[in-house]
Amino acid sequence: MEIFKDIIGYEGLYQVSNLGNVKSLSRIVKRTDGRKQELKGKALKTIKSSGGYNQCALYKDGSRRLILVHTMVSKAFISTDYRSKGLVVRHKNQVRTDDTLENLEVVSRGESLSNRKGTSEFVGVSLCNTTGLWAASIFINGKQKFLGRFKEEILAHYKHQQAVMDNIKKQIK
Repeated sequence: MEIFKDIIGYEGLYQVSNLGNVKSLSRIVKRTDGRKQELKGKALKTIKSSGGYNQCALYKDGSRRLILVHTMVSKAFISTDYRSKGLVVRHKNQVRTDDTLENLEVVSRGESLSNRKGTSEFVGVSLCNTTGLWAASIFINGKQKFLGRFKEEILAHYKHQQAVMDNIKKQIK
């Protein structure tokens, strides 16, 4: 059964469902010439983000904003403050376009990275789908720092280990 809930920050304008569908609600708006116009509610089309996720354009107060569908679903049905706790939304089946509530879960960033296709056995290393190279990154103070792409997985691992050691040295000083 499909259940719709208001999108946080767009209450009365848009809703998202547990199946990952987004719709606008019927409403009356004031045009720039001062006249009122009725907008009929409708299902919104999704567009792909550069990362391959579904997103929709939402309008409010004359501003357009692209928002990821899985973010809208998770905030409406799971939790509104998971980001403030350093958590992220993961697609359980690793299909970035499957935005159903059943397929989403809130996890730590590390858990999310450990379940991705193409991940390495090494922490901080993953296979880049677009280049076929191994990418190294590190999280420092909750922010991800990209360290580079490498032909060999072990080289990416060494770069990550070097960054870890550099970070420890900074903390000791």
